[in-house]
Amino acid sequence: MKVLIGYDGSECADAAIKGLHRAGLPGDTEAMVLTVADVCPDLPASYFDPSSALTLQQMTPIMKMAHTLAADAMAQARTVSVRALSLLGEQFPTWRVHADVAVGSPQESLIMMAGQWKADLVVVGSQGLSAMGRLFIGSVSQKVVRYAPCSVRVDRQRPDREGGPVRIVVGVDASPNADLAVTAVARRNWPADTEVKVVMAIDIRLATAMPVFLENLGYKEGSDWTPRITEEAADKLRAAGLRATPVRQEGDPKRVLITQAEQWNADCIFVGARGLSRTERFMLGSVSAAVATQAACSVEVVRKAVV
Repeated sequence: MKVLIGYDGSECADAAIKGLHRAGLPGDTEAMVLTVADVCPDLPASYFDPSSALTLQQMTPIMKMAHTLAADAMAQARTVSVRALSLLGEQFPTWRVHADVAVGSPQESLIMMAGQWKADLVVVGSQGLSAMGRLFIGSVSQKVVRYAPCSVRVDRQRPDREGGPVRIVVGVDASPNADLAVTAVARRNWPADTEVKVVMAIDIRLATAMPVFLENLGYKEGSDWTPRITEEAADKLRAAGLRATPVRQEGDPKRVLITQAEQWNADCIFVGARGLSRTERFMLGSVSAAVATQAACSVEVVRKAVV
């Protein structure tokens, strides 16, 4: 599994790395740390390295200032990336880890690297350093959630969840992408006592749109389809050795998932990037984005299940 980690040296970035020990990632994971010097990407390459005294003498005052700021930002990014490698090595000694430094906007750099490197998962903290790219919800994190070509994990620090069994909430709605979220959880390497709640939120739009999809899914007219959907997902997770409980609740999916996670003190919510398009459930900009923004725990928006 290939995991791309956006890192800016902040406490949230450190917590995001430490929180990965409760993410069920395999021991042979390959991780890349990407640190971004958040300056204009169109500056000449010479601006990011120390210049000779002669070169500096030839610069105008404003060019000298731009050079100094760019060179300092690049040097800081390189220092920060070394720190991240050290932290990853301590936390996950069996992983293959390396680092890269980019120049430009953090969100565009992460999205581009995720595609070029063919990452399976991008990890970002929910908040970051104001001076270095600000990996915070509403800016970088939300744009990465929206546009990354792979799954994205927005990590939130939960000191109260350091001990005890890992607790996961998975949102389902009978869509293929919701099934991807279930599959992603089932394929991770979780501790033996990991607990999962399979949550289906039923609102009027979901209930009125479902007959359109039931025939293709093999459900008979008049059958009680909600227990079957949640039970099948729970069975899939149980087969993977997880303690899974189906939950069906009326209400807005965004609020149901967030409330279930808060009441249960969950470590993470897994949701599909898109759901039943007729109802706009679990679509980015709707449920997935709202959960990633508002949940008190970590959130993974799943685009594909990795073997």
